[in-house]
Amino acid sequence: MTQADHAPITSADAAATAGEEAAARWPLQDMEPELGALRSAVAVLGHVAASPHEVDPDEVAYIHDRIIEHHARLDALWTAAWKERGRERAAHQLALDEAMKAKAPLSKAGVEHFAALVRALRAIAGHIIEECDQADAALASAADGRA
Repeated sequence: MTQADHAPITSADAAATAGEEAAARWPLQDMEPELGALRSAVAVLGHVAASPHEVDPDEVAYIHDRIIEHHARLDALWTAAWKERGRERAAHQLALDEAMKAKAPLSKAGVEHFAALVRALRAIAGHIIEECDQADAALASAADGRA
């Protein structure tokens, strides 16, 4: 297969194609097959370079273009994965900051939450005191009746 059989692929074309592919899929999972394809292309180039037979320069150029294409795709996939990681980290930090603000001790929400807890504790404590007073009264009347 010669270079003339295929349109030449420039690194800009490969990067644009790889960028579109990376945006459409999860970039990290696509890196492994792309690395395998790059290794294969390099192995083919190694076999061609070590061949005792005469090699057509167009064939070497074709293999060279494949290596450049795979490298451009890997670069685009890595860039997309790195950007996605940054977006995820920023979103996580934003959510964490919002959660910290919502639960901050001096925030309005924190003060309202604390005030509601105090009211609930007072109501429970009031009920307990009433029950204790009734129990004391019952014990006092029982003790007076026995005496």
